[in-house]
Amino acid sequence: MNPLLNFTHFTTIPGISGASGIYYEKDNLYLISDDSYALYRYTISTQLLQAINLNPDKALEAQITKKLKPDFEAFTKQGNSFFIFGSGSAQNRFNMRKVNADFSRIENFSLQNLYNEMMQFSSVVQEDFNIEGIILSGETAYFFNRGNGPNKKNGIISVENWQGTEPHKISFKPIDLPKINGGISDFTDAILDNDTIYFTASSEDTISTYDDGAVLGSGIGKISFQNFELQDFKIISNKFKIEGLTIFEKSETGISFLLCEDSDSDNSETQIFRYDWK
Repeated sequence: MNPLLNFTHFTTIPGISGASGIYYEKDNLYLISDDSYALYRYTISTQLLQAINLNPDKALEAQITKKLKPDFEAFTKQGNSFFIFGSGSAQNRFNMRKVNADFSRIENFSLQNLYNEMMQFSSVVQEDFNIEGIILSGETAYFFNRGNGPNKKNGIISVENWQGTEPHKISFKPIDLPKINGGISDFTDAILDNDTIYFTASSEDTISTYDDGAVLGSGIGKISFQNFELQDFKIISNKFKIEGLTIFEKSETGISFLLCEDSDSDNSETQIFRYDWK
């Protein structure tokens, strides 16, 4: 079956621009945006949107200018907490937020020392550094670097005991992804399901981790969690830039994902798509 046919529109959420990460749980979609300090909760059944201010000491801005934005790109939940990571693609993008599930506690951490250490020991220098996805498994963090910089450093940076203060054990696994409509594709998000990593990738006409380019399409793929070997890849859209995925449903016949799009425009709405992997 043509993978493009399994990619369908799910819903449109007004009030969010620059969606860059998504997490589904119990009728709720949690989303982050790369151009705001908000964690959004969208209840599917009621279509109610709530914005949680990740900078509670300041008024929440719906959209922050590019040079000032926190560029929150990597988003996951571990235990009872959400973790939201800046991309590290510029010096003002080195922050992380940890938010407990009922939003009663928001903690802010600087990742400057950790990100500098990751760049030093992974051979991914600042001009190539662009964290787009995160998997937290036990005490190890797996950072998915988007290889849209000049040296195309697409791959997984593993950091053991990532929250500890001692020197970390860091390794980098380069990943070569298939092209999308003639353009090199790069990671935009990743999640772990048992021993399989599912990831999204997109292709843009740019060689910068900072500047956006024309979208050439997006795909979804599988990587073995044991050896980081690419197992499968499917092009799912020829025009949308997919920035995040989350598991929606699982059955004996397949797995369904919800995906969010970042249009890189001033549009204050986010398109949510569904992809059925069979």
